[in-house]
Amino acid sequence: MAWVDWSDNRCIICGSKNPHGLQLHFPHQEAGVRLTVTVGEKWQGFEGIVHGGIVAGILDDAMWHATYSRTGRSVVTARLEVRYRRPWPVGSPVVVEAQVERQKGRLAICWATAHKADDGGLVASARGHFLPADSV
Repeated sequence: MAWVDWSDNRCIICGSKNPHGLQLHFPHQEAGVRLTVTVGEKWQGFEGIVHGGIVAGILDDAMWHATYSRTGRSVVTARLEVRYRRPWPVGSPVVVEAQVERQKGRLAICWATAHKADDGGLVASARGHFLPADSV
């Protein structure tokens, strides 16, 4: 699968056709992706804090989109490592960035970060390994 049917995207993070998802838009740029995300209380874990699984999902999706923008191929996550640095407050804007660090054969190795928009404090960082979807 070298392409994605964006008209029927039901991804929980970026799917415009998923009424229960976050419906985030990841603008594809040559260097990767960068966007500002504000997550509502629907996605909280402890009171006032975005659930860690949602943070991981956003970083994973950002790396997926960075890989797709670079290669034009649909990929799947082969490995994901997330480091949480501080809570992401519900309702607070966070800047998410992701890039492909390098290609190693079929494997794309990526990084992503989430920084608070107001003070630049690091919320979380991630590294991921992605393989073409048609190779697994």
